[in-house]
Formats: sequence, C-alpha cells, structure tokens
Amino acid sequence: MPPAIGPGGGRRFTPPLCNACCLPCPMLNFYCFMDSALATLTDHIAHVHDRAQVAAVQQVNYWLTARNWLVGWYLVEYEQQGSDRATYGDRLLGELARSLRARGVQGLALTNLKLCRQFYQTYPALLAQEAATWQQLGVPLPAGAIGQT
Repeated sequence: MPPAIGPGGGRRFTPPLCNACCLPCPMLNFYCFMDSALATLTDHIAHVHDRAQVAAVQQVNYWLTARNWLVGWYLVEYEQQGSDRATYGDRLLGELARSLRARGVQGLALTNLKLCRQFYQTYPALLAQEAATWQQLGVPLPAGAIGQT
C-alpha cells in the first residue's frame, strides 16, 4: 500500500489494516486499525460485558418478581387477619402507597400494590419453597406462614 499524503504534502505512514477494523477515519483521511491482540481483548471484554448484562437483567427480573409476590403475600395475610381489614382493602392500599412513597420506595403505587396482591392470589405457592432464602436475606416472615401455602 502506498504511503498516504499528509497535510502540507508530506508523506505519512499508513498503518497496516487488520480484519477486525478497517473503517475509514473521515476526520484524518486514513484508515484506523487495531492489532489482533487488541481485537481479541476487545472481543473478550465485550463478551464478558454482554454475559454479565444478561445475568444482571435476569437477577433483577427474579428479585422484582420475588418482591411483588412477597408484597402480595403480606397484603393478603394482613387483610385476612380480620374481616374488618378486608372490607377497607382499597383504602388500606391507598394509605400504604402514600406511606411507601413517603419512605422513598419506588414502584409500589396503588395500582402496583393491587397487582402484587392479585399476583400472590393467582400464584400462592410460586415462591413458597424459597422461605429459607427469604429468612437468610432477613425478610421477616411469620413462623410457618409460607410453608403452609
């Protein structure tokens, strides 16, 4: 490959091109390059990043599902402690949503609290087998309540 003509008519070395990058660099009017070791390093780091990102999303999805199920469980258990509590469920949820918002808890507005309750009622045994995990994480659970669902 002939040398490129640089600014002012001088000759400038054009680096060899590799298979990983051969993109023209419009600002400098020559081709930029990456040697194969840098390309390999880039591939490895990009792969680790992609895998970690997928795993993080899966973990977030798991824990949000678990949170929603537990919130629903708490609501159902609380409402069933007395018939009077069940009669004012919507008012209770509204007050709870305001209280949670005041504490800075996001994602549990009135509509979401209703959905959490419905989620637990639809799938009462979904996460019950993980009671030991909840206890290890310090989630307060009444004795035997989850194991009985």
